[in-house]
Amino acid sequence: MIVLIVINQRIDNWEEKGELLENYFNKHKLFKKIYIISLLKSDNPSKSTLITLCGSKQFKFIKLKAKIFQLKIIKYLLPLRFYKILILNNLEQFNIDKPDIIKSVGDGFSGFIGSILANHYKVNLFISIHTFVSPKIFFLYMNLKEKINFLLERRFTKISHNSAKRIFVVYEKIKNNVSKNNIKKVNILYNNVLNNEKFQKKSFKIKNKLKLVYVGRLIKGKSPEIIIKSLDKFKNSNLTIYGDGPERNTLEKLSNKLELTSRVIFKGFQSNIDLIRELKNYDAFVCYDKFFEFPKAIMESLFVGLPLVANKDPLKSLKEFKNFKIIWVNSTEESYSNAVRNIINNKYDLKQISNYNLMKIKKLVSSSYDKNFFKRLIG
Repeated sequence: MIVLIVINQRIDNWEEKGELLENYFNKHKLFKKIYIISLLKSDNPSKSTLITLCGSKQFKFIKLKAKIFQLKIIKYLLPLRFYKILILNNLEQFNIDKPDIIKSVGDGFSGFIGSILANHYKVNLFISIHTFVSPKIFFLYMNLKEKINFLLERRFTKISHNSAKRIFVVYEKIKNNVSKNNIKKVNILYNNVLNNEKFQKKSFKIKNKLKLVYVGRLIKGKSPEIIIKSLDKFKNSNLTIYGDGPERNTLEKLSNKLELTSRVIFKGFQSNIDLIRELKNYDAFVCYDKFFEFPKAIMESLFVGLPLVANKDPLKSLKEFKNFKIIWVNSTEESYSNAVRNIINNKYDLKQISNYNLMKIKKLVSSSYDKNFFKRLIG
């Protein structure tokens, strides 16, 4: 089979972040030839990166040469009929065999371009959606740039959903962003994350200090401010924070004000593989997340075997979290402090929690990656 993939995000960013997964574009190695059309001028992935993602020697990376696609915002504002002319004229410059299916990473602009290609080649379109956005998230937690991008993408979302044969979402809540008319097209395909046994935690004995770890973008709605404040009462605990973002400076100032600089360690960005190697050295994973998501960072911590301390609102209401034993807390300093105290005082069987969650995450993810089921979906 031949697949043509449309992407509107930088693959070379994945490489820089160390988030490359083998066969990401070729799950189950069903495709003999892979074409990747990038809608971004700035994307320049290496050949080794593409080999990792495609798992095939037969692939071709294509950047559209029409100048209009190189204009960041203007390219989203053309009359809809113009896109078909531009795309099909560009295709004539490349030697592309007729694909069997079209896949779009994303459901906005890339999904719309995918719909044009699917109609041109008379094949099915498959789109994937990776984030959930509610009015609360839009108004409270997204910055101005993210709001603008979201609104620009919305122009194309309905068309891509209506055109798609299948819509893949990476967690259940994203279904809320799909209309009732298209909900039957939706299948959950959880994020594929590293889960090698050599990265799994083996020892659950807390030594001199409780070692907590936080992983994520330091942004509104995910900032671990409350977690940092909760440590003020416990001198025999520390927190390591992996991630960068606009809230980092505020968090560092808070840590300094509370005289916690020796116990709150900011690691910044670290490649995904290096991070996963380090996770097993911590005692528990703590998070604060208001985005209704089942993120890769939490999935990776569960595969490593780290017990998870998480805020009830909104995570406890999500379908995925019902499968696991979580140390639930309210979104308050006191509640996080109580959780830290209980872990230090051995109120939880961390090994039993780890083993149970590891079994559940393996089952949850494998259920969405059954090869025969996937073949039937695209078949």
